[in-house]
Amino acid sequence: MRHPKRNLRQRVAVGAVGVLTFTTLTACDIANKPPTPDQTAKALAAGLGGGDLNQVAFDGATSANVAAFLATAVGDLKDVKRAVTVSQVSEPKSNDRTATATLAFTWTLPSAAPASATATATATATGTPPGSASATPTPSTTTPSSATTTGAGGGTDVVWSYTTTANLSRAQDETWHVTWNPALFAPNLGREVVFRTALSLAHGDGRRLDEEDVTTVRFRRLDAGEIARYIDAEAPLDSAGSFKSEGLGIALFDAIESRDPTALVGLPLIRTCRMLRAAGIDLF
Repeated sequence: MRHPKRNLRQRVAVGAVGVLTFTTLTACDIANKPPTPDQTAKALAAGLGGGDLNQVAFDGATSANVAAFLATAVGDLKDVKRAVTVSQVSEPKSNDRTATATLAFTWTLPSAAPASATATATATATGTPPGSASATPTPSTTTPSSATTTGAGGGTDVVWSYTTTANLSRAQDETWHVTWNPALFAPNLGREVVFRTALSLAHGDGRRLDEEDVTTVRFRRLDAGEIARYIDAEAPLDSAGSFKSEGLGIALFDAIESRDPTALVGLPLIRTCRMLRAAGIDLF
């Protein structure tokens, strides 16, 4: 004689075991699934922001090598707040072996930070004295920018921000690795900056003359100590480009390409005089 209740209990038990087995296999499958490019990029951002890179696999360096580089690059700014986030990750197809991730860096220098700390942040962030709104890096791999905010003590905090691009590759075991390059953390070392100065001359008879002066500055490779000492010596942070080419700032460069040496100091006087003559104005 069959026992309906016993059969029901057996069927329920078998079903429960089946569900448990399926759940366990699914959980194991998820746990063993290699991280995606997005997960790898987030681990990289967390490591570059906090210093722990043990969760990131690198090509071209070990995690320990990268951590050592990071500690040296940060230097005196280890206590300065920095944030690294992932702003974009390319979505590879199933058979793609490469991907890219854009990392956004933000450094917040409190108003009480000494000039040398500001200089070190600038060196870390850009590898050169900070650019201005009229300075365009060439080639443009990143575009460092700055902003000011009101600090807790009522002073003005300086916020440096820039982006870098990480190249990711899929290894044979299907994990994603990061191709190590120091520019991931400190881009544009020894960069070239193009300064463009627009001139417009309006004549009383309605004529108008417009011209543009282009001056290219190539910075040599600078370390944080050099930039800190230069800023302490000449206090150039209120100048366009945060250097004074007419003073000690000339030592920062590998070369200057310009048709008017006054263009970096202020108004391009050679071009201005030419425009005035074209307008019929005698200078002497």
